[in-house]
Amino acid sequence: SDAPAGPAGDAGPMWPEDVERHAVPLGSVRQPRYPEPLRASRLEGSLLATFVVDTLGRVEPASFKARDVTHPLFEQAVRTAVLGQRFRPAQWNGRRVRQLVEQQFVFRLGR
Repeated sequence: SDAPAGPAGDAGPMWPEDVERHAVPLGSVRQPRYPEPLRASRLEGSLLATFVVDTLGRVEPASFKARDVTHPLFEQAVRTAVLGQRFRPAQWNGRRVRQLVEQQFVFRLGR
């Protein structure tokens, strides 16, 4: 087979640069809720989330990872938002494939 390692059988998810059509959010993007304790203490922050969107357009809960997290409450808020988001699945060779998604989230308070 001339298929790359990604979409073969139960292999891992494909990288965004390897698919023909990226997984994209359906409808409005769910913004994470600003955690109230952090808002009250005027704490801003950010994190980089990575997760896998499956062939049905759902985020695989076990795939969610957060890096460069400035506070655990931000990670919880992002996880809740991401797991509730639906996506149009990625496509490769005309069929749906699992895709790894990387997304930066920034929490800023109004000035």
